[in-house]
Amino acid sequence: MKPNIGEGERLIRAILGIYAMLLGFLFIQGVVGIILGVLGAIAFATGAIGWCGLYALLGKSTLEAAPAEPAQLAAAEAAEQEQLAAAEAAEQEQPAAAEAAEQEQPASEDEVSTES
Repeated sequence: MKPNIGEGERLIRAILGIYAMLLGFLFIQGVVGIILGVLGAIAFATGAIGWCGLYALLGKSTLEAAPAEPAQLAAAEAAEQEQLAAAEAAEQEQPAAAEAAEQEQPASEDEVSTES
């Protein structure tokens, strides 16, 4: 299970989970107390583990992206420059290929009849 809850949210879930468990299991009687206690236990567990099943189903994550290392940034920049160079080379080859194709086409019928 890959963590998908940020540090701040983990802390809030853990604190509110403990509060809800205490309130539900110790102070509120009946079904409402049990439901509140169970929800508190779930909130505390997700905060302690750092993974939320509902977030995983929805594809959501509150984790902040870790800053990239300088070596990774340099590699990404070099790859981007290579892609740009390849795209520019492809653009330069297209007009030359079009001109070569026009020169290779046989003369049209009108031009052939006028030449004879």
